[in-house]
Amino acid sequence: MSTENLRESIQKRLALIAEQHSIDIEFNPLFPSVEAFETPAQSPFVQYCQQLTQHEAESVAFATEAPFLNALGMDTVVLGPGDIAKAHQPDECLPLSRINPFIKILQRLIHHYCITSPNVQTT
Repeated sequence: MSTENLRESIQKRLALIAEQHSIDIEFNPLFPSVEAFETPAQSPFVQYCQQLTQHEAESVAFATEAPFLNALGMDTVVLGPGDIAKAHQPDECLPLSRINPFIKILQRLIHHYCITSPNVQTT
């Protein structure tokens, strides 16, 4: 969903609430939009991340700096040790048991893309 469509939907819902309660509601976004991004599922980077995590890539509804990196031509994923269902929630938490396995995933990504990759120049 585009930011413009989302904001339009919010404004329509607020207008109904305002009308029901005979009040004025002013809608002022706090920041400019951050467009959605998608790295193709066929991307070797996405495929490797899926292999390491044993999870299929999926879409989520929150903003990151990833669209800006994609615009620079970088394959980008948002990847972390937590559970997306718990992310950005009042009861957000991260079990300690997820940290070390994720560190191993990061180490494998770094080794694969920064150490053994034939496109990496070393001095």
